[in-house]
Amino acid sequence: ILTGKKTGSTKLRLASFYQEVAEQGADEETSRWLAQMARGLADNYCTTHSAEVVAQELLQLRELTPDSVHCWVNPIENTQLYEVRVSKILRPRSGNFYKMTGMLSAMGLRIQSADIKMLDSQCVWYWFQYEDTEYQQVSQSRLDEIRQRTIDLISGKDVRPVKFRKVWGEEENASRAVELSRPKIQVRINNQTVDTATIIDIFAYDKLGLLYRVTKKIYKLGLDLQFARVATYGHQVIDVFYVTDENGNKIRNKNQIQIIRQELTQAVTEFLAPDEA
Repeated sequence: ILTGKKTGSTKLRLASFYQEVAEQGADEETSRWLAQMARGLADNYCTTHSAEVVAQELLQLRELTPDSVHCWVNPIENTQLYEVRVSKILRPRSGNFYKMTGMLSAMGLRIQSADIKMLDSQCVWYWFQYEDTEYQQVSQSRLDEIRQRTIDLISGKDVRPVKFRKVWGEEENASRAVELSRPKIQVRINNQTVDTATIIDIFAYDKLGLLYRVTKKIYKLGLDLQFARVATYGHQVIDVFYVTDENGNKIRNKNQIQIIRQELTQAVTEFLAPDEA
């Protein structure tokens, strides 16, 4: 689902959107730059945000420096979800993605989807959609706190360890029916679809903190995360990661691929069903 080809109508709709973004540029050079950057964004981000908003945010990234972090946190219209968007100059193997998932989850935010993409050769873009399980009414101060924590984390100022509560509200009341309907844990590795990266697909039961455990394990295995797409469907989560080795190459050693599969399967199993691992 997450790696399928775009339909013709989707391609046309996105092409129209990129053109609308480009039209926000003050000159021809800026218009070309805006269109190029917009094409790097997640497709569903483009279809849920106006061209004006996207162009305004992208223009703020034009003067991005290695020390700067751009971050936006706001509610998503007509939903119960909120979003965090972060842009930063890429630093190889920074571990920022797994650190972000840990921080957000530790704050009681249930991540529903997450994306990491390169907008150009330097700028990395993170997009998280989440539910705030801590508050029924989310105040502006809460959004400001999340934004500041994000900036401090990505800039290296916040180095506090991640701490999860043992149970969270709805986890405490999980029914036996849900327990029995948990999907089988699967870790698949695809080395044929693209030439530039190895694709890891993970199918599992969703639990707060799982994404953190998985992405941290990927980091610990010495892999560089080039692209990620995470989506939650009810109680099931589907994670797709494009990874390379430290030199930017896809993983070709069969023994290493087997180790990656085994390590990730063990990490997921131990986290979701420690008594069965």
